[in-house]
Amino acid sequence: MSFRNRFRTFSIFSIILSVILQSVFFGGAVFAASPSLSLDLQPNEFGVFPVLEYHRVGSKEDRWTRSYENFRSDLKWLYSNNYRAVSIKDYFEQKISIPAGKKPVIFTFDDGNDSQIQLNAFAEVMPNTAVFIMDEFLKVHPDFGSSAVFYINRNFFSASPDRFAVLKYLEKTGREVQQHTATHVDLSKISASQVEGELSWLGNIFQEAGLTMHQISIAYPFGGVPTAENFSALQKYAKIGFLVGADPARMPYDPKFDAHH
Repeated sequence: MSFRNRFRTFSIFSIILSVILQSVFFGGAVFAASPSLSLDLQPNEFGVFPVLEYHRVGSKEDRWTRSYENFRSDLKWLYSNNYRAVSIKDYFEQKISIPAGKKPVIFTFDDGNDSQIQLNAFAEVMPNTAVFIMDEFLKVHPDFGSSAVFYINRNFFSASPDRFAVLKYLEKTGREVQQHTATHVDLSKISASQVEGELSWLGNIFQEAGLTMHQISIAYPFGGVPTAENFSALQKYAKIGFLVGADPARMPYDPKFDAHH
């Protein structure tokens, strides 16, 4: 199952994250940091790991907002507990490459919200955005990895003078831009032709922006997966889909792995 962990408040994050991550296995070891970890252990390719979902960052913690302070704390906690950021592409293509004893985590950001990233007229990342905070963290901990995926709608990053420059910056810095439908619609409630219309737009955006990346994944708005009769329209544009939940993601090696559910 391709679930993402949605964290809304610091208290929920602290409790759920510690429970989930300390009970998951990867690299042959429990995810909790251990000074006696053997680097001779082989990776557990049937392990599971966290895919974290964010919407906004801001000055105050709220239902859909992670505070600046808590977002920085998230990065510090993950790094100190031996997590390293990996991409959706490497995850799906089974090419995760992190040092022995480290554990993968995927960062996802939904909706193309301006609190995630803004560029000013000089193509500089604005302070107090998620990407600025991550870039500052990477200056101190470059081995954490810059990977993150931004699931955008048609009105993505509207506050930036040049929205395509934002997409180019994300690609240049090792991030991914992927599908969240054009209008944030529940795909389970629309027709096949409507599903097609909701998903076909992003390829045009990639072309206009001059990006080299391709559509491979979707984050389903409201967790709505197209019905069986409309599923072929989805498969043209996404090889893997992410639901919303509190379970870690399975590895593609796992016989129980379902790329679209």
